[in-house]
Amino acid sequence: MTDVVVSVGMGLGQLAFIKRLRELGYNVIAFGKGKNSEEAEKLCLYSAQLDTHRSKEVIEWIDSLNVNVIGVGSFAGGQAVHTVQVLSDYYNAPTKIPSELMVETSKEEQQKLLEKYHLSSIHTWKAKDLSVEMVKREANDPLECLCKKNNYEG
Repeated sequence: MTDVVVSVGMGLGQLAFIKRLRELGYNVIAFGKGKNSEEAEKLCLYSAQLDTHRSKEVIEWIDSLNVNVIGVGSFAGGQAVHTVQVLSDYYNAPTKIPSELMVETSKEEQQKLLEKYHLSSIHTWKAKDLSVEMVKREANDPLECLCKKNNYEG
C-alpha cells in the first residue's frame, strides 16, 4: 500500500499545494471537477474528475485505490473545507479539523473565523455594501483588492 496525501481540488489554485507536496517527496492523489489544472493532474499518482462537494463518491474512489491516506489538504474554501474534514475523519488522518472550526460551506463565516484568530487579513464585502469611502486610499497607502464574482465555484 502506498502512502498518499489527498488534495481536495485539482485546479490552478491547488497547483502550488500539489507541487510542494511532490517536492517534499509525498505521493499525491487529487480530484476535482471543472477547471482542473493539467499540470496538477500530471503531478499526481492518481487523479479523478470528481466534485469536491461529494465526499461519499470521493471516499468510494479512494477506497478503490491501493493507498494509505496519511493527510488531506486544500487551499480552497467553502465545501472543500467540509470535504477535508470528512476525509480526514474517515481516514483518521492527522489533518483532522476541530469541530469548533467547522463552518461548513459559508466562506463568509470561514473568513470571520480566520480573522477572529488573526489567521487572515482578507476582507470581503458585498458589492451592494461598497462605497467610495471604503475604497478611498491615501497616496502613500496603497490599497490592494481583488474583485471576484461570487459564482459558487470557489
